Amino acid sequence: MSQLHELVAGLREDPTCVFAQPVDQMGKTSLTLPDDLRQFYEACGGLVLFQDAPFVWVIVGAHQMIPTNLEVIGEQVEDDITSTWFVIARQRGDSNALISIDLGASRLGWCYDSDVEVHGLVGNSAVLANSFTELLEQLVKSRGQYVFWEDPRFVSKGDAYDAIDNSSE
Repeated sequence: MSQLHELVAGLREDPTCVFAQPVDQMGKTSLTLPDDLRQFYEACGGLVLFQDAPFVWVIVGAHQMIPTNLEVIGEQVEDDITSTWFVIARQRGDSNALISIDLGASRLGWCYDSDVEVHGLVGNSAVLANSFTELLEQLVKSRGQYVFWEDPRFVSKGDAYDAIDNSSE
């Protein structure tokens, strides 16, 4: 059993986690998804994590994934790395708190803090995880009690713009 499947199985045992029914979401999206995210969507149609906690995160369904730039600034920015970022999670009750997943080939699956205050800002776009599984693992570990990347124990993975030569994007 993969790490992702183990996480999902454990969450199914938690009554504070609510799974959306899986639907044929793959037929409804033309996006190229990382393998672990595709497996997640085959198992469920989305997920509310720890609905009684202070920080409730909602993993959106594949059909709800929209470009983060459209959500945050109202337009795509084709010449920026954020052009391949899609909303993968929202904090329930806080429309500004978003997590993006990168669907670009060179950073496929990387996840970023896309809160409206920091989205796309060089030096403020924290890399939260290098895969959807890693993101889910961190969200599960925090159990909705804190924002994991704001915890002093979180080991920084750098900024989305680190070592990016925007002239070649």
